[in-house]
Amino acid sequence: QLEKDAIEYRKYVGHMLSPDDAYRLGTQLRTFEVRFERHCQNAYRLAKTLAAHEKIEKVLYPGLETHSTYGEAVKLFGGKEFGAMITFDLKGENQVKKGEAARRFISAVSDDIPLVPTLGDASTSLLHVESVWGEKYPLPGMIRLSVGIEKYETIEAALLKALDRL
Repeated sequence: QLEKDAIEYRKYVGHMLSPDDAYRLGTQLRTFEVRFERHCQNAYRLAKTLAAHEKIEKVLYPGLETHSTYGEAVKLFGGKEFGAMITFDLKGENQVKKGEAARRFISAVSDDIPLVPTLGDASTSLLHVESVWGEKYPLPGMIRLSVGIEKYETIEAALLKALDRL
């Protein structure tokens, strides 16, 4: 059945890459390992920094021992390179205050780290969880950060500057 479905799918999308796409994929694959390693190193360091910050309530990152799936992540990833996605929740007395904090944080960091609807680029970007998923995740203080390959200190400085403004 899977083979039949794949053949049917191929009818609609094609079965070969264009020469341009093949060339770009080839060049991107040559540097993938280096880029992925940098993403992961930056994310791990930032997760630790954010977890220790007084204006952050919690950080969700599988490379932190406090994460509920840390043990499984260590087994799965061999104790390294836990990915580049960090989710963190800003502190606030209530949900309204958390929402206000998130808006101020996003505004304060926007010159350095853009707010985008999708994540996973080579550059650091973020999205506000509640704005994207609404009622499914009513978490007004939660930010999803896709950590890029920029110099670590540049990313850290942008985040800490924005947190200091809260």
